[in-house]
Amino acid sequence: MAILTVSPEKRCWVTLVTRPSYLPGVVVLAHTLDQHKSSHPLLVQYTDSLGDKALDVLQEEAKHSGRIQLQRVPLLLPRKDQENTASVAERFKDTFTKLRAFEIYKLGFTMAVFLDADMAIFQNPDDIFECSLPGRGWIGANHACVCNLDSDPWAPSEWHKGNCAYTPLNHPDEVAPAMTSESRPTYHLLNSGMFLFYPSEQLWDRMLRFFNSSDELKNYQFPDQDFLADFFRGKWHPLSWKYNALKTMRYWHPRMWSDDTLIKCLLFDCDNTLVLSEDIAFDVCSEIVNEILERKGIATRYTSEDLISQFVGLNFRNIMAVLQQQLGFTLDPEELRGYIKLEEDRVIANIEAKATACPGSIEILQTLHSQGKYKLAVVSSSSIRRIKACLVTAGHDRFFHPANIFSAADSLPCPTSKPNPAVYLHAIKHLGANANECLTTEDSKSGVLAAVNGKIPCLGYVGSTHTRGQKHEMANHLLATGCKGIMLDWSEYEKLLAQIEAKQ
Repeated sequence: MAILTVSPEKRCWVTLVTRPSYLPGVVVLAHTLDQHKSSHPLLVQYTDSLGDKALDVLQEEAKHSGRIQLQRVPLLLPRKDQENTASVAERFKDTFTKLRAFEIYKLGFTMAVFLDADMAIFQNPDDIFECSLPGRGWIGANHACVCNLDSDPWAPSEWHKGNCAYTPLNHPDEVAPAMTSESRPTYHLLNSGMFLFYPSEQLWDRMLRFFNSSDELKNYQFPDQDFLADFFRGKWHPLSWKYNALKTMRYWHPRMWSDDTLIKCLLFDCDNTLVLSEDIAFDVCSEIVNEILERKGIATRYTSEDLISQFVGLNFRNIMAVLQQQLGFTLDPEELRGYIKLEEDRVIANIEAKATACPGSIEILQTLHSQGKYKLAVVSSSSIRRIKACLVTAGHDRFFHPANIFSAADSLPCPTSKPNPAVYLHAIKHLGANANECLTTEDSKSGVLAAVNGKIPCLGYVGSTHTRGQKHEMANHLLATGCKGIMLDWSEYEKLLAQIEAKQ
């Protein structure tokens, strides 16, 4: 039974089945969505042309599925003088009915992805719903491949490899640029096997008016596809081809296709990795620790340097757990919560007043963000409030989607600091990636241990360490703990990233 979640948008996958021969594809689509743990239902629209026997099978499948919802819809057919005669295949004659997907606003859905019934899912596809479109009257889709390497006689003369939007792409994570008035005419053609959209009554009314008034319907070679390209001309946004990867792309576009594991997500610790905040935080931490020890009648006192040498990489909760055990005192849960809140408030106030970005980090994040090849995420032991204060103060917040900021203190059911890998495992699950598809950067032994324990490749950053001798010593510690490489400066990041990708 699938476990489906609720989001601010009411989301779903939607597909259409009009013939019994399409039914196995619907079943495979539903089962592969289950297999890869999609969080969203599959709305199956069907027409009377499906037939009673096939409908019985579909209803039985829906009954035993926690995912499939059914909706009967009428065929969508053009007016008599626009009956399609140019379609390249007889089976395409009823595909205008795919446009009925835009009517699902009547069921309360506000965001949806149409998937052809012959598609199969090979990894969790839910991140498509996080793709940003310029407006709710737009759709997201893939370009139509116009290579025509099979020399189909029906293809227009301009359909060749030189005019295909995929030909310039050299990497699996590259996306064809958005269309402009300067784009080749073939770049405006889309593939309707998958598209992201926001269903609404206003949009459907406009589509129906266009459908009922257009004199071009009879000339469409791919009825629904050509209609969408016409109606949304200038209002469709290109998405990654991997959301609709055709079998032919592996051979027709081998430069952008890869069967190898590639880095998809770049993860970063926050304190003293992206933001010079560790000394600021430990100044506050030592003050509060010493206040606690004085109240408990314990003579021991700590400087910020003492705490850094022993506890760098741990959050305040974990530092207090160790000190209680070492010094033989206890804080009841209410006391501990109070001190955690006090420490966080004071640290955040000081960070907002004093913190700066680690030298070179803004420039490298700007480059990575503008490339659009990777998901960028922060994975820290600090609280979400503190992480966000660091990022905003240092000017890093623009590079990270709020949903891609993960805290060992706040993001987990039970706070679990590094070196436990729990926060990393939580992060990569939500990012939809495997451990070997990620690369993280850490400045502390506990952070590196968390990454290594989570099987995530890790770079060590020692640029925030104070002296040359300390940098050398920390670099040796981090390499011995399992780092794949060491950065003295953020200018070295791209070279190390390329080296790790080459070895994947």
